[in-house]
Amino acid sequence: RIRGIMDTIYSRILHALPHFASNHFLKRVVSLDMPLISLTYMLMGVLCMVMLGNGCGPGQSKIFLSLLGIYTVMLSTAAAYGLCMFMQVPYTQLQTILPFILVGIGVDDMFIITQTFRDMDVTLPIEERVAQAMKRCGMSVMYTSVTDTVAFALGSASSIPAVSYFCSYAATSCFIDFLLQVTMFVSFLALDARRQNANRYDCCCCFVNKSLNHQAIGIKEMTAVVAVSGQPSSELLDASIAEADTRAPSQREGKLRTFLRDTYTPFLLKPVVKALVCALFLVLAGVNIYGVTQVQEEFKVIDLTPDESYLRDFMDVEAKYGMDAFGEYFETRLYFKSLDYTSASVQSKIAGLQDNAESLKRTTTPVVSWLDDFLAWAAHDSRFNTTCLNEDGFFSDSNQFYDALGYFLADVSYSHHYQNLRFNDDGEISTSRIGLWHKKVGTTEEKVAAMLELREECERTNLSPKPFPYTFAYVFIEQFVIIYWELVLNLVLSLAAVSVGDEMIFAFTVHRFRCGRQP
Repeated sequence: RIRGIMDTIYSRILHALPHFASNHFLKRVVSLDMPLISLTYMLMGVLCMVMLGNGCGPGQSKIFLSLLGIYTVMLSTAAAYGLCMFMQVPYTQLQTILPFILVGIGVDDMFIITQTFRDMDVTLPIEERVAQAMKRCGMSVMYTSVTDTVAFALGSASSIPAVSYFCSYAATSCFIDFLLQVTMFVSFLALDARRQNANRYDCCCCFVNKSLNHQAIGIKEMTAVVAVSGQPSSELLDASIAEADTRAPSQREGKLRTFLRDTYTPFLLKPVVKALVCALFLVLAGVNIYGVTQVQEEFKVIDLTPDESYLRDFMDVEAKYGMDAFGEYFETRLYFKSLDYTSASVQSKIAGLQDNAESLKRTTTPVVSWLDDFLAWAAHDSRFNTTCLNEDGFFSDSNQFYDALGYFLADVSYSHHYQNLRFNDDGEISTSRIGLWHKKVGTTEEKVAAMLELREECERTNLSPKPFPYTFAYVFIEQFVIIYWELVLNLVLSLAAVSVGDEMIFAFTVHRFRCGRQP
């Protein structure tokens, strides 16, 4: 009776755990990640302010433009999530890491566009500078965005649903981010240039800074200087250009670019340094290749729970006493459906499958079998042991089978088997299950082997329809059956997509070069 109570409690825990983890803890994990996502976007905003601006002055900083750029990335993320949810693509916990990826992609495009715009001839109108900047860097931005989108789109074909959903969200986000970068952010950039030329404050563009020295703005950040009257002053612009042209290159290009050009690059091109870099690369490549050969597949369901979760404490106690559902020993079950359980032949086949499963290398007792207990009970019951059992001990009287099964389940000692049987409207068994245990499966490879060999044993049986093994742990173990080939396939498809894109871009560049050299 105690064993029956424990089986019932343990079964309810196992059945509650998937629902519990997929709902309550998913909400908790998402809510815990929200402050981290907000902090990430704040830090990236600060980085953009530092990198995009030319200083801290009201005419040189890019605080508002940086905030608008981060807003563009956030808007693309929200739009992609909304579109995917509208298309009924399920949301999983993997999608919570997507904003961290998108902010890096979006900020990278933002830096490229802004820096290219700075390098344009400042004597041109702002609209012309924007057009020339996009003509120069637009292909690079489009190529990186398209390759990201295609790579994620190919990943959405994965046979692992969670990975497929994540890649669908990621591909949509990358594409929408590209569209907003080349439209919305470029518009913000043009408006910011007009604001700077009009000598307006960065975050308070409604106010004009009349005391700012126009000549200190620099040639790279102005196309015209607006006088107090609001009319452009060509004489002041010419004076500013002349003064800017007399400044040192380090003052015009920025300290970082000057350092890379005048210090870092000459140092890197020295013969000794080049040899050291090549040697270091070869050593690092060898170490990485060796590290790849040492990688082992491993999964711990406890890693999906927050550190302060009481479910983590529960799993720690389970592992301590050898009751871990994902440990070296864990329970599994054989499920049978749509069988004629009143037939002694069917009973014999079920018992034979059970015996074969017990003899497997990674499967052991104790076996929780309602059929074994039922036959043992009937063999000791005077109402059925003389006329209803054949010489092999199986119940052969089909007319008395369900009457005997009713008496069996009414016995308090065996009532726990109710959870292993499901009945249809006619009172006949529609589905049943038998419990087994996997043994000595400490590694992921052993868990996969245990699942596959038990599955193969079920396929060899003569029962129709075929039974199948299942336990909650299989949900996670199943991914390791296909994950290696999934990785290889996704890498090949991604490399193929990038290679095709490279060829197209290269061909387009060569064509433009040849056309430019024609008279």
